[in-house]
Amino acid sequence: MGCKLGETVGYSVRFEDVKSSSTVIHYLTDGMLLREAMLIDPLLSRYSVIIMDEVHERNLQTDILLAVLKKISRKRPDLRIVICSATIDAEGFFEYFMGYKYCDSNTRRSNHDRPDISIDNKMDLNNEEDVKEQTNKRGTILSIDGRQFPVDIFYIDQPVSDYIQATVDTILRLHVDGLKGKDDGDILCFLPSGEDVDRAVSLASENWTTMLEHSKHALSLECLPLYSTLPKQSQMNVFKTRDTPGTRRVIFSTNIAETSVTVPDISVVVDCGFAKTPFFDPKTGFERLILW
Repeated sequence: MGCKLGETVGYSVRFEDVKSSSTVIHYLTDGMLLREAMLIDPLLSRYSVIIMDEVHERNLQTDILLAVLKKISRKRPDLRIVICSATIDAEGFFEYFMGYKYCDSNTRRSNHDRPDISIDNKMDLNNEEDVKEQTNKRGTILSIDGRQFPVDIFYIDQPVSDYIQATVDTILRLHVDGLKGKDDGDILCFLPSGEDVDRAVSLASENWTTMLEHSKHALSLECLPLYSTLPKQSQMNVFKTRDTPGTRRVIFSTNIAETSVTVPDISVVVDCGFAKTPFFDPKTGFERLILW
């Protein structure tokens, strides 16, 4: 925005607060906003619009914050709450906040709780008065379609005993046989955790070196890791353009590359089918990651 960080635009994370009295746009984590609502300002009176992004990354703090925002919205009808995500069940979140089921202008489904309510999700976004009328009286769902490309999907026939080894074998087969050695893009591979990513990078490099000892291929292979705890410089290597021609990159990543970032020059995606999600164990009182 052409301003010094901490003036018009600021941010707050744990152990670091960069903002001032002139800050208009404030970026902060869900934990910091929840702490502010619970300890400092129960009605979040300093904010007129709250945008929560990546809500599908369900964790304990996000869920509690949604409940707190719902309670605050009853006391502050002027507060705008925008919930953003690429994968959530939008109608479920709408029903949670509004207290009645979502009805669009096409179906006009009956609603026993609020029969007088129907939401028009086809409203003209260029008409400012239309937008104000819809959002001041009630909430709505806005769907934005992204770019669509033709995609061929293939599945493995039988379960595997080691999903990391099977993923690496699939990538090497694609690189050697499936893509016919053509330099037509890189490969993005999804794995559950950073430990799995490091092991996959090691396996792929070792197997590729062994394959090169028996035969030569016109296109070399470069394996790169990507996960949240990786040093920043190592993460930035993924987003650099390829300096060496005739090299295909394989990016082994966690779900950080699912919706949070965009990796360029990807033509093939390999997904192991597993993911680690946060789970709160009420018996122990701790949150842990489970593989499913």
